Amino acid sequence: MDRFVKAVEEFNSGHYFECHDTLEEIWMEALHDRFFYQGLIHLAVGFYHLLNENYAGAESQLSKGLLKLEDFKPVYQGIELSQLLNKVQICLSQVQALKAKTLDRFDISLIPKIAWV
Repeated sequence: MDRFVKAVEEFNSGHYFECHDTLEEIWMEALHDRFFYQGLIHLAVGFYHLLNENYAGAESQLSKGLLKLEDFKPVYQGIELSQLLNKVQICLSQVQALKAKTLDRFDISLIPKIAWV
């Protein structure tokens, strides 16, 4: 299986730590698209932190991912980024509204899936 497809499947299955590892392998070997892979790594790590109620990690990583992926919209490498990033922004806003003490109230149904075009 292609490693990028594997990473997307891991992300969409909620296996964010594993997704991070797979994307990091790709990123380390990439000659091009390094910011793209790095942005996706930030998102995976951000959602990993979110599920572990690490407010600072979630906020920081989701913010970094949004910034790095912005220039790749609307579609890149077969991934629909505009909608993904809009949904990540909603998640980030919810994280920031809840703050660290109430992060356990985050609605995990808001966490987006990566969609192929």
